[in-house]
Amino acid sequence: MSNIHDGDQLERRDIADYQATPGGSIYVHASRMDWQPWRVPGATIKVLYEDSSKGELTCLLKFPAGTHIPAHEHPALEQTFVLSGQMQDHDGVATGGDFILRMPGSKHENHCPIETIVLAVYRKQNVLYEP
Repeated sequence: MSNIHDGDQLERRDIADYQATPGGSIYVHASRMDWQPWRVPGATIKVLYEDSSKGELTCLLKFPAGTHIPAHEHPALEQTFVLSGQMQDHDGVATGGDFILRMPGSKHENHCPIETIVLAVYRKQNVLYEP
């Protein structure tokens, strides 16, 4: 994995060319948003960013204790930061403060034995497996 935090890899420009872009930042006040029902029974979502034409989605997800997230496939990279609780699958267990990368083409099921809140960044929506 590359060191994206390495400042030597950043493009540099002259400060004389800098001017802030009005309206270039959009502040989403998630603390003021209501949790909405999500596709997994009992789970709720707060959508922070969505471009449905590309399948991109950044969201907060809350899973009650005992939630089972059914079998699905990740068509593109998914990034999940566990804010609180515990999320696990066949590859491991993540708790508050842990970060999970789901690689393109990966398939799995998840389980949350305790109430869990995650920040998830999808580049494309998952593909669900159904009976």
